[in-house]
Amino acid sequence: MTTDTLSSQVRRSIDAITDEGAASPIEVLFVGEGAVWLVADPDSIDSDEAMIDLFRTLEAIPGVETLYVERADTIGADPGQPS
Repeated sequence: MTTDTLSSQVRRSIDAITDEGAASPIEVLFVGEGAVWLVADPDSIDSDEAMIDLFRTLEAIPGVETLYVERADTIGADPGQPS
């Protein structure tokens, strides 16, 4: 599967679980061979279970071997300081 096809499937999967017209709680940063890099906004996702369901959906896409996820609320935070 090409990275373009994989990227399209990842974006469709995210769109399928995101309310229409709402800002997506997930930003896709990069899709490469077997890996997807995401930024997740946990405050915009209904529950921990919904976030887990999203990650399981993405992991089930053929060609996705690894998900790298960064929390949106920790980006740019000083690693030595609590966020």
